[in-house]
Amino acid sequence: TTTFILSQMEKGLSFEDALRNAQKLGIAERDPNMDVSGMDAAYKAVILHNVAFYPVSFEEVRVKGIGEISMKDMEEAKKKNKTIRLIAEIRKGEVSVEPKAIGRDSPLALYGTQNVAVIETDLLGKLVIRGPGAGIRETASAVVSDTIKAVREDLEVGAWNM
Repeated sequence: TTTFILSQMEKGLSFEDALRNAQKLGIAERDPNMDVSGMDAAYKAVILHNVAFYPVSFEEVRVKGIGEISMKDMEEAKKKNKTIRLIAEIRKGEVSVEPKAIGRDSPLALYGTQNVAVIETDLLGKLVIRGPGAGIRETASAVVSDTIKAVREDLEVGAWNM
């Protein structure tokens, strides 16, 4: 959602107009506050940290959303051949979510509704995982896929009575 909004702002739309477009297209929810504030990304980042390392509490996370990004900020980034994106960063013991100006050649410099995870490893270097993100089709596909998986797993252990 935030990538779509910021992509629209790069094209000259105001934050409000970009958000309205996202809502019309079903990319943003009627109440987009969780996405725009960075809270949704922060919750997901805490889960990833807790799985990869050890538990951190949500209160320890530094969170800043995209609501205060201005057209001037977008123009300044563009002059430096950069783009602004909401970045969730997870390091051992540290989780943050905030807008950052990144190079246009960065794997994090996505457009539209794409999502990406960049995982830095000792042995393999950088792993980049990219795919579709926000949207009605993507959400519906994920719900159907998860439902089928849950039913199959329950059938294997005999949890369903038919």
